[in-house]
Amino acid sequence: MGDLRPLQAYTDRKSIYSGPFCDIYKCKTTSQETVALKVVDLDFLHKPHNFRREVAFMQRLSHPNIARFIDSFACGEDHYMVMDYYELDLNSVLAHFSTQRMKFNLEDPTKYHVVKTNGLPTDEIGPMVWSLVRALEFVHKSGIIHRDIKPANIFFKNLDSLGSPVIGDFGISYDTRNPPSDEPSDKKYTDVCTGYYKAPELCFGVTDYDFSIDYWSLGILLSVLYSRDGNPANFVKADPDDPDKSPEINDFVLILGIFNAFGTPDIVDSSSELYWEKLGREEYHFVKFQYRAQPRKLTGALIPRCDDHDIQALFEGLTKYDGRKLIGPPK
Repeated sequence: MGDLRPLQAYTDRKSIYSGPFCDIYKCKTTSQETVALKVVDLDFLHKPHNFRREVAFMQRLSHPNIARFIDSFACGEDHYMVMDYYELDLNSVLAHFSTQRMKFNLEDPTKYHVVKTNGLPTDEIGPMVWSLVRALEFVHKSGIIHRDIKPANIFFKNLDSLGSPVIGDFGISYDTRNPPSDEPSDKKYTDVCTGYYKAPELCFGVTDYDFSIDYWSLGILLSVLYSRDGNPANFVKADPDDPDKSPEINDFVLILGIFNAFGTPDIVDSSSELYWEKLGREEYHFVKFQYRAQPRKLTGALIPRCDDHDIQALFEGLTKYDGRKLIGPPK
C-alpha cells in the first residue's frame, strides 16, 4: 500500500468531483485549513493528460489569478496534489445568476420550452475579464498553453470575489519551452479544449497551433458572460422544434456554429477581415467542402450585454481567425 502518512494529514475528506481522470476532495489540514485534494491513478490517464507535468506547471505558476499549489505526494498507486480550495466555479456562478421561465405555445399549451436569462451583473464582469486576461498573459509568458479554458476551470473563493477569478486545471497544458518527446511543437494533439470553447483550427486538424487557441477559448467565454441567455455566441440548436434539447457537439456541428457567428473564412481575398491563408492548404480539407459564405455578425450581436469599448476590442481581437491577439487591461 505504500506510506499513507502524507494522506493522513488531510482529514474530513468530502468528495466534490469524480471524473474519468481524477477525483477531487475537500478536506482539512492539521492546521484546520480547508484545501482541495486532487487524486489521480496514473494508469488511468490518457494523453495528453499528464499529472507530473501538471504538478510542474503549478509549481512554476505563482500568480494571484492562478490556482495556488500547496503540495504533491504519492500513496500506493495514487498520486495527490494539494491546492487551495475554491467554493465555486464559473458554471455555478452563472447558474446562481440565471433565471428561467416556461414559454408556452398558444396553439398547443402542452408544448413549451424553457427560456433562460443570464443575470450576471455586468459591472461584475469587467473586473473578472481583466483578471483572466492578466492570468492568461502570465501563463503564456511562462511558455505554457493552457488548452482547456472554460467555465469549469475558472474558480472563485465565493460570490464576493467575482473580480478575483483563478484559472486552474493544467492537466492537458503544453510546455512550449520544453516540448514533450511524444508531442513535438509541429504535431501537437488536437483533441484538446472542450465543446464550444474549441478553436476552429483544432477542428481542421492544425497541429502546429500556438497560444492563440487559448485566446479563442477566452473569447467564447466572454460571449457567454455577456450573453442574454447564457449560451456562447457559436451555440447551435440541435433541433429548432425543441430549443431545450442539448446539441451533440462534434467538430462539424461546432464549425457550423463558428461560421454562423464569426463568418466563413476567406482563403482568397487577403484584404478581408475573414482572410485565413493557412486554411487554404489541402491537408486541412476546408477547400473540399462547399461551406456557405456568411459574414461575421456584429460585435453587439455576439456580446449583446457589453457596452464597454475596451472589452469589445478585446473580444474582437480574441476571435479573429488569423492574427488573434490578447489586448491587455486599460491603463
